[in-house]
This record gives sequence, structure tokens and C-alpha cells, in this order.
Amino acid sequence: MKSLTNTINEIFKNESWVDLNVFFEEYETFEEFPLISRYKKVETIATSTGLVGVAKFLASTSFFVLNWAKLLAHDKKIDLNARFIAISFTDFDFSNFDEPPIPNFFVHSAETRAVFLNRLKSHEPKTDSVELLSIKNLFTTCSIDSAFSFYESRFYDKTCNEEFVRVFAVPHEYSN
Repeated sequence: MKSLTNTINEIFKNESWVDLNVFFEEYETFEEFPLISRYKKVETIATSTGLVGVAKFLASTSFFVLNWAKLLAHDKKIDLNARFIAISFTDFDFSNFDEPPIPNFFVHSAETRAVFLNRLKSHEPKTDSVELLSIKNLFTTCSIDSAFSFYESRFYDKTCNEEFVRVFAVPHEYSN
């Protein structure tokens, strides 16, 4: 088994978020970058760590990276209320162990945290969707659910003729 350091270096090499400044760039609308950009890295995670639940590893790691970015923002005196930052998911098939849902970092720098969050809250369904429940369950199994509020965005895209669902895990301090 490889050391954790070697595994982490191999898995996250060349990912855009490794330079945490991407969380604080100005984007025309929003930017969403994955924790890992290739499914072939899932195999590396599974074989290097012996983990069966790679999705849990990915969710926990995204929590760690998001907190790391928030600490950097604090040190640089960057006002995180001026932007919306969350962990997002656009895939919800947990039955495929070779290609589990990959967490993304969602950064909306063109709207304040409050404006974007109010828009999400205004479209909240009365009951939790299957997609939202699957992400809540993932975060619960990782014991990180208490740090987040969960929201979904759902719209029909006429171009590809399908419904597009995005679930956001928003850190509590930014969701009130």
C-alpha cells in the first residue's frame, strides 16, 4: 500500500483547485471544478487506500479542501460573503463503484452569497428529492452532514432535452 502522501499527490496532481486561489477568482457567472477530473483516478484511490466506498473518500476530501480554502480566505482577509461557495454534485449514481459521483467546487463570484442562497431557497421543493437525499446520506455516512445545509437546483434543458439537477452542500456559516 502506498503512503497517504504519495496517493494524495498522485490523485490530485494537476487538479485546478490545488491552487486555492481559484476559489477567489472573478468569474463572469460561476465556475464549477471537480475534486478529481478523471474517473481513472477512482481506481488509484481504491487500490491505494483499500477503500470500497470511494464516494465517501471524495466527499470527505472535498470537505477538507473547502475548509482549507476558507482558512486561506480568512488569512488573506477575503470576504466570502461577496461570493457563493459550496460543494456541488450533478451525478447521483452511487451503484456504479467505478464511476461514483464526483464532488465539485461551485464558485459564484458574480452574486453575493445571500443573493444566490435566497434564489436557491426560493425554489426549494416541499419534499426532498431522491438526489438530495442521496447526497445528505453520503455526508451523514462521512459524519460531516452537520456542517452543511443542502439545496437543489433543477431545470429542464431544452438543448439536450433533459432535466438537469444540481445538489449543493452549503457550509452552515454561509447558509443562514
